[in-house]
Amino acid sequence: MSVILAMSDAMVWRRPELSILFDEVRTSAMGAALQGYDVVIPGDHMRRITLVQRPDVKVVLHCTDLDSLIYWRERGVEMDVIFTPSALAQLEAEERTRNTLVLAKDRLQGEMITQDCIAVARGGMGIGEEYRELVTGMRALYPLKAGTGIDFGLVG
Repeated sequence: MSVILAMSDAMVWRRPELSILFDEVRTSAMGAALQGYDVVIPGDHMRRITLVQRPDVKVVLHCTDLDSLIYWRERGVEMDVIFTPSALAQLEAEERTRNTLVLAKDRLQGEMITQDCIAVARGGMGIGEEYRELVTGMRALYPLKAGTGIDFGLVG
């Protein structure tokens, strides 16, 4: 089995913290990436494949969903898997790998966000760590617990 990444911008998928290794990266259009295969099987949301392989027919499993890719990779299917990440899969990869701001301490409504109240966590839904200086000095709009991802709907 080969796991092939097919997309124009593959940088986010080459991050080691995603724990997904690709045997090959194709930066061509989808049609060109599928050349050489006789049968393309959609692999998203499917959990079982019964297939009689013939040596003269080349089959590929096509996934666009990150969870489906991980599922098939773990099962070691005996065919190539081509992954063309959907917009949602790309957002999931960003969410899993980027550094985000979280609260290091509880804050009451109206309390100021100070440097010692802010921590950085890998992944999550908070804003990026590049906004640390901007958030410092803002006030909590609601009571917030430590570990909450900071976003501009919670501070102002």
